Amino acid sequence: MSTSLEKAIHWVYRSRKYFSPFYADNDAMGAKMFSELQLTLFLLNVNRHKLSDKAISEVEKLSELSYEIISSPKYYELIFSCLSFFRLYGAGAIYYLGYAYDEVLFKTVKKATPFVRYNIKELQNYSRMDLEHLLMMFDSYVDGKVKYDSTQLLQNSIIDSDLDIAFYSRLDEYSLTHSIFYVTDFGNNNIPVAVYKRIVYILQTMAYKNYFMNDLDLLGEYIMCLCFMHCGNGCLKELYAGLVSCQNRDGSFSGPSRDGLRKNSKGLKGLYKRQKKIVLDNYHTTLVAIMAMVLYKED
Repeated sequence: MSTSLEKAIHWVYRSRKYFSPFYADNDAMGAKMFSELQLTLFLLNVNRHKLSDKAISEVEKLSELSYEIISSPKYYELIFSCLSFFRLYGAGAIYYLGYAYDEVLFKTVKKATPFVRYNIKELQNYSRMDLEHLLMMFDSYVDGKVKYDSTQLLQNSIIDSDLDIAFYSRLDEYSLTHSIFYVTDFGNNNIPVAVYKRIVYILQTMAYKNYFMNDLDLLGEYIMCLCFMHCGNGCLKELYAGLVSCQNRDGSFSGPSRDGLRKNSKGLKGLYKRQKKIVLDNYHTTLVAIMAMVLYKED
């Protein structure tokens, strides 16, 4: 396992108190952070054989912390609150169930899914795709024989559009990366042969663009996509090396700082909130980098 991956996992472990929806005034942002942490832990557990003993120990401690949060009656209540909350709290629960089974949590999510299925048509774009993929994941837990069908996801995604990449907005780029996450089911499904080469070209082109713009967040997501598509070539190796070379001394990866981008820490003032500001601004890029590093296969 690379030292970079171990350092990044350790940074998350040291920052663990901020990844709770119940931490201080951190509810909304904490819920998003917790959900994304669960996806990271899910992929780390799938690739557990790549981790060092120290990293495994910290992943297990993060999993124990996750259980303390996710087994809370308050968390169960929030799963049922509304459809938009299910995208956060439901996602955290379903990703958690992917690496650690809990019967009460399983039954709670199962009771919530009919409501979600009924209302999912109200959502648009990849917000809808988020939920459709989550429900497909959960269905596979209910009945292991359920075959994951990505056809509908592909047809409703930006992958199937004719939009020229020269006109992609930043939101379009995230729509693209998330579409690859869900259509491939995090690397378990293959992209149709008819569109494979075109998508690889788009991913590599956009990855290099973000590499030169020093946007490590999108760069990391593009590397994840190329790994999910089992695309091993010199371009991926170069992009991966570029990402790892930008790691901070404390183990984190800096969030994007393009002009006009709103930082997660906006509004936080005072020296006593300095660490929280650093975590809020860097946590997502660091989680993405962790996932990219654990998915990447060395030559």
